[in-house]
Amino acid sequence: MKTNTAMQASTARAASIGVGIAIALLFAYSLHFNPRWYGDNGPGVGKLPRTIVLDYMKQAYDKGRGAEAAQGYFSPKMVDHNPGSIELRDGPPIRHEIRQVIAEGLVVAVYHRVEATRGEPAIDVLDVFKTGAYTGRIAERQRFVQFPPAGEAAKTAHSGDAK
Repeated sequence: MKTNTAMQASTARAASIGVGIAIALLFAYSLHFNPRWYGDNGPGVGKLPRTIVLDYMKQAYDKGRGAEAAQGYFSPKMVDHNPGSIELRDGPPIRHEIRQVIAEGLVVAVYHRVEATRGEPAIDVLDVFKTGAYTGRIAERQRFVQFPPAGEAAKTAHSGDAK
């Protein structure tokens, strides 16, 4: 017959083994459902949201490969509140000047001036992007547009290089 102390020790040992197994299962579960294992390895996996957005803009604006950039950087379920933007189409590079980038969590706001190009007038743009938590892709974009004063738009059209 086991003593009371021996019974408590075997109960504690069984509880300790149970907790260890539970921790191991949780660890295995988190490894299994890690987004890097999903196959949706977007171009920004492992990067900060600010870097994801600026890399997208570099490809879409500076290289003129908007359709390719959208396909690579936008999530398949992406919500674009302005789907007819010129940077979503391939063509010559679009000159623009990034004036300010603000990143907070998964949200990135980019204030930039887009020069007159591809038959469109010069515009001041505030793009607000929301990136996916694990996919390395852009999940949503809202765009706010303002037309600059006529004299300022003419000055920008002939000023230095785009960023």
